[in-house]
Amino acid sequence: MTIPGTVEAYLRARRQAYRTLTHEEAGSSQEIAEAAGVSGKTVVKGVVLEDADGFVVALIPATHRLHVADIQRSCGRPLELAREEDFQALFADCDAGAVPALAPAYGVPVMADRDLAALPVLYLEAGDHRTLIEMDGAALADLLPGAAFVPVSGPPEA
Repeated sequence: MTIPGTVEAYLRARRQAYRTLTHEEAGSSQEIAEAAGVSGKTVVKGVVLEDADGFVVALIPATHRLHVADIQRSCGRPLELAREEDFQALFADCDAGAVPALAPAYGVPVMADRDLAALPVLYLEAGDHRTLIEMDGAALADLLPGAAFVPVSGPPEA
């Protein structure tokens, strides 16, 4: 699969420079980083949360784990991890289980871990299991209008 049409149109509409990096099919974000030959610290994965008011995607480095309590505090909402079958229809042109980092292209709000804002180069999960979007890290804030960059994740506990 190539970049989903919704993601590609979103990047084009914002005149954002990017390139694609294809890799062997992989499941987890860390496996994707390894398959692509890039650091998992620079791969942006999306984690879908929900509450009665709807969905939110938290963007975190592939090497991190989401701290749900931190995102609940930051959002002021009782968000919980969403089940894939509950959110897959949001990302209809994406592969099953592949959450696009550019969730605003689908009308889904995001919160991003503040560690992402400092990276010079980022690799965004595109919405399939074989493609990453490589871009200048400074462009991320422009692609996530209204997103808060707050501490919502960290390395997994040893």
